[in-house]
Amino acid sequence: MKSGDTFLIKYPRDTFHLFVVVSAPESLPDVIFPDRVFLVMITTREAWKDNSCILRRNEHPFLKHDSVAAFDSPPSLWTTLEHLQDLKKQKRLIEKEPVTESVLQRLRNCYADSDYQKDTIFQFLFRQGVVK
Repeated sequence: MKSGDTFLIKYPRDTFHLFVVVSAPESLPDVIFPDRVFLVMITTREAWKDNSCILRRNEHPFLKHDSVAAFDSPPSLWTTLEHLQDLKKQKRLIEKEPVTESVLQRLRNCYADSDYQKDTIFQFLFRQGVVK
C-alpha cells in the first residue's frame, strides 16, 4: 500500500465509493503514528457537500462523473496498514488504478486547507512531509 493507491472497500454492504491513500505509508514508520494510513473517500459532487476538492471524471478511470473528496471522518478513514492488509486477505478490498501525482498532491493540499481537517491527521501528514 502506498500513496495514491485507490480501492473500493466492501463493508457489511458493498460500497461504490473510491478511497485514496493520502498519507505516505511507503516512507519510514513514524515514531508517534506507526503503521497509520489516512484514506479519503471520493463521492459524487453535489451542492450540499464540501466542494473544496473537486475531481473531474477524466482524472481517474473509476470516476463516471465529477466528484469531491469527503474529508470528514467518517467517511474518510484513519486506519492501519494491518487493517487494510486484512481487508485485502478477506477479499473486501478491491484495488483500482492509482491517482496521478498531481491529483494526489491536490488532495493533500485541499485536506490541509479543509474545514474538516483534524489536527492529529494533519500532524501525521506534516511529519511525513506531504503537507506544509
